[in-house]
Amino acid sequence: TNSAAYQLFGEMANFIAQYLKAQTEAPEKAQHFREKVETETPDLSGGLKFVASPRHTGYVDSDAYRAYLKKLLKQMGWHP
Repeated sequence: TNSAAYQLFGEMANFIAQYLKAQTEAPEKAQHFREKVETETPDLSGGLKFVASPRHTGYVDSDAYRAYLKKLLKQMGWHP
């Protein structure tokens, strides 16, 4: 991201935990999440133009990324 990632690591870990839990308790929800991850290509640039270099490949705007995670949590009915 274009900022410190440590807080985001916790948020991403929450997604992993909820996905793993859903695999046993709600397999259809886990499959739905997997399909979203595999098919959605959200714009996480936040309107920023990152340098086109190997180092910057995959960079995202932390605010845009966090907003997408929040939206995805809501769509999945998962808790922050």
